[in-house]
Amino acid sequence: MKVLVLHRRFRLQDRPTIDDHLYSFQRYSGDDEFAYLNLWGPAALTEEILAYPYDAVIFHYTFLAARFDQDFEQQYEKLRPLLQRLKGYKVFFVHDEYVFTRWLWKMIRDLDVSHVYATIYPEDYETVFPAAETGKTNLCSTVLPGYVEETRQMWINSRTSRSRKIDVGYRALRSDYAFGQHGYLKTQVALEMQEAVRDTGLHTDIRMTEEGYVNTIVGDKWFDYLLNCRTTIGCLGGSSLMDPDGSLRRAATQYSKQHPKATYEEVEQACYPGMDGQIHSHLFGPKIFECAMTCTCQVLVKDDYRGVLEPGRDFIELEPDYSNIGHVLEMIRDISACETIAKRCYETLVASGRYTYRKFAGEIMAEIRSAAPLQNADQTGWREMLRAVDEANRKFERVLRRRHLKQSLAQGLYQISPRLYHTVRQKRHGGGAER
Repeated sequence: MKVLVLHRRFRLQDRPTIDDHLYSFQRYSGDDEFAYLNLWGPAALTEEILAYPYDAVIFHYTFLAARFDQDFEQQYEKLRPLLQRLKGYKVFFVHDEYVFTRWLWKMIRDLDVSHVYATIYPEDYETVFPAAETGKTNLCSTVLPGYVEETRQMWINSRTSRSRKIDVGYRALRSDYAFGQHGYLKTQVALEMQEAVRDTGLHTDIRMTEEGYVNTIVGDKWFDYLLNCRTTIGCLGGSSLMDPDGSLRRAATQYSKQHPKATYEEVEQACYPGMDGQIHSHLFGPKIFECAMTCTCQVLVKDDYRGVLEPGRDFIELEPDYSNIGHVLEMIRDISACETIAKRCYETLVASGRYTYRKFAGEIMAEIRSAAPLQNADQTGWREMLRAVDEANRKFERVLRRRHLKQSLAQGLYQISPRLYHTVRQKRHGGGAER
């Protein structure tokens, strides 16, 4: 089977989970052949690429994340007639389905997408991808945002003998109430823990990342960071607010800027009264697996872990109202207990082999193979198409290198003056998403 994977690279080096997910199909699908096109614009879709009869076309979540761009409507209008020419069984892999969902609905209809692999549970399928909007029934299957990459685990195992100097570490994108009460939890848990550990003598490194990748740790350095942490904090991923056109997100963000001390209740009443809680899918994010891979003990907010992880055995449970945070700090100080919990979590998520990219990609590609009618295209045309893909990718590589320099300068500016960084960024991007 010959498969085209459409993705989008935003940076020269990114979080490891992105590449692990993206290339898992090629790594674990057996005899299938893949072409990976970095779809940075219409010019990337040359005639050689458009004309080839693929067996399947995968739209990766990195490409679908372009819907967050302020000018995505203009981007899509140029891309749509070209994407409609692509032949093959089309599937989406989607993250953050709960926002700008109307674009996903439209693309499913326009491009005749046959299946969506979504990071939501079945009880939310009809809420997020209603048949009335997509024109499709039996459209979705549930997948997790990330899994365990075996080759990366081998690299980690070669580096785990070092002592851990950070008692509590954390990184997550700073958020407001734009994604509902659950969407704010990643920020709230950091703020609560920062206050709780003050004057305790614990060595902590708890920071929020900013748009523009400030404070973000990328590449292998991320796993080196986790290997230096005894514990980390976290929660299940996702949002509790369905926001199909992004208007609720914009309203909540603007309200929070105008009222920086506003409570959740105030933001909810002003921006989306009675609408929060429409989505119930809180999934295991990549970080939970990454911490298990590095045997870093996790402090996780109480939630439905679907019987996979058990509090007290696989993680230290933090009550949603933080009423047991004193007990949590006592557990964090107990080095032996933390090591035991981390090892048990490793056994559950890693050593069991149930949550690997090998299993994920193997099952996905078997499903696509059974559903996709084979085109039996000749190998000569495939090689010509691969050359066109390589040329398109090389062109954008030069753009990425220039962008990487700008991002490095921006991070340097943030270290000198966060206020000046935000002022400059606001003028350049108007508060929109920077990709």
